[in-house]
Amino acid sequence: LDFDAIFSGKLSEETIFNNIIQSNQLTFEVTTACNLNCTYCTFGKLYSKSFRNECKNLTFEIAKSAIDYFFKIWNSPNNASFGAIKRISFYGGEPLLNQGLLSKIVDYVNNECSLLYNKIEYTMTTNGVLLEKYIDFLVRNNFQLLISLDGNEKNNEYRKYKDGKSSYKDIVGQIERIRDKHPDYFKNCIRFNAVLHNKNNVSDLYNHFMTAYDKTINISELSADGLNENFKEQFWEMYNNLY
Repeated sequence: LDFDAIFSGKLSEETIFNNIIQSNQLTFEVTTACNLNCTYCTFGKLYSKSFRNECKNLTFEIAKSAIDYFFKIWNSPNNASFGAIKRISFYGGEPLLNQGLLSKIVDYVNNECSLLYNKIEYTMTTNGVLLEKYIDFLVRNNFQLLISLDGNEKNNEYRKYKDGKSSYKDIVGQIERIRDKHPDYFKNCIRFNAVLHNKNNVSDLYNHFMTAYDKTINISELSADGLNENFKEQFWEMYNNLY
């Protein structure tokens, strides 16, 4: 293949638009702030290109502009995903640190935007620290949640607060209270993602989440891209290959 030919030239407005109309998901990074300091975070010391030295929040004006643009496309019969479920998704940082913006976006979509022949679904990836505080909002809007948790308390040792304290008991306590208070929501709308490393393994993760929550899980590997030369040895001590 002549890769120079394939990747040469400019992308036209038409080419970009024809790819956008196939999309059925709009994702917002609502904040770069986080209330945890996970050892393996890609914005931590293990990585050389960590650029999050300051915390920034997305503004409603920018979010609204994107929503208006995408809803216009999604309401067009020319949209390649016309009639499919459309997802508005949130991540961070920890997205619930900017819950005020989440509320504004959801209120705007629910009250000001109409979507013909489609259904909107809200999704969010969260570390779980603020779940209980905002659970009524999340349940009311039927958010599909992906909670990051690496297994049992020992498995979860890399997921800690900025002062070095373990986050495990705080998060698991909230999850269990939410399961008791909103059993149907917990069953239908909450999933888990675990990061694989040297303090857990695949079979134990599956067994733990099935036993504790009757859930299968997503499992992610540590990223080996952009490693800091000074901490490569520490990274490879932590690394565990999924396959």
